[in-house]
Amino acid sequence: RYRRALDDCLKRRIPRAQKEFQEIMDSNPEIPLVENCRYWISQCRYSAKDYPAAAAGFQTVLDDTRFAHKDDDASIMLGITFFQMSRLPEALDQLHRFVESFPKSEYRGKVEQWIERISLIKSRG
Repeated sequence: RYRRALDDCLKRRIPRAQKEFQEIMDSNPEIPLVENCRYWISQCRYSAKDYPAAAAGFQTVLDDTRFAHKDDDASIMLGITFFQMSRLPEALDQLHRFVESFPKSEYRGKVEQWIERISLIKSRG
């Protein structure tokens, strides 16, 4: 079920993917896969340009202390989502938090590029 939901999400069958992820979470609320489902529901919302809902979803991934395996992904996406909503100070704060929280992350270079890009935009505005 999870692979099917993920495939639907990646192929932009957004409503179907969200429904499948939600059903997985509802039927198995205590398994670590719940964090993945929350993350991918948020990613679906981001893809649909529902940035406020995506940001709220990425935040729930970070707030759920039971699991941490999608925290780095959610942290990056929260920062990028803030950027998409033109909330540049919050985007920078979130991406700086990422660098502090995940100093050895494989995504560090990507995040530093985002920080540089947003800082440049912010300094012009």
